[in-house]
Amino acid sequence: MQKHQRFYFHSVRFRFETLEKILDSGYILSRENSNFFLNNVTFNGNKWISVCKYYDPYYSSYDYDLRSAYQTLVIDGISLVLDDSLPAIKTRFMSYDNLYSGVIKDDDDVRYSDCIDEYQVKDSISKDHFVAVAYPYLHRLSKDAKKTQKEFDYIHYLLSKYHHDLPIIDSSHCIIEEELSKLEKRLIK
Repeated sequence: MQKHQRFYFHSVRFRFETLEKILDSGYILSRENSNFFLNNVTFNGNKWISVCKYYDPYYSSYDYDLRSAYQTLVIDGISLVLDDSLPAIKTRFMSYDNLYSGVIKDDDDVRYSDCIDEYQVKDSISKDHFVAVAYPYLHRLSKDAKKTQKEFDYIHYLLSKYHHDLPIIDSSHCIIEEELSKLEKRLIK
């Protein structure tokens, strides 16, 4: 079946200020808990945090969140890799066209998504679940080596500044499977 089911991913795209807030506080927070409310309807609303499992790079929330809104085959964002002990709820598939149907309620434990492998966690995710930071190093390197090294170094700096002993894994499409296998072996030790 699917490989690497012990991991969830939470994308911060390339928003370094978001990554820094998470590392500083030690929490990934829902919009409600971070005082960032949305007036528009979304699948995860204001009380839920979107996470996903590595699944299939052709139509999944991993593909959508971590690779870009256009579901390209190359990851284009930074994400936190989380362990599988999260109290995450598997979403039920619902097409985007039905998003505004009124069936999605923040207080409901039945969750919906237009991505087949999205899960949602209510309120917050603590640093106890953080196992790595994923960054598309090889992919970005081929576009702009100087900027890539600067971003990579900045992630190291943030991890050190906020005292997080987390590895940075390369989430580039060509190497993600190998990187996750190495991470699994490291966590088993």
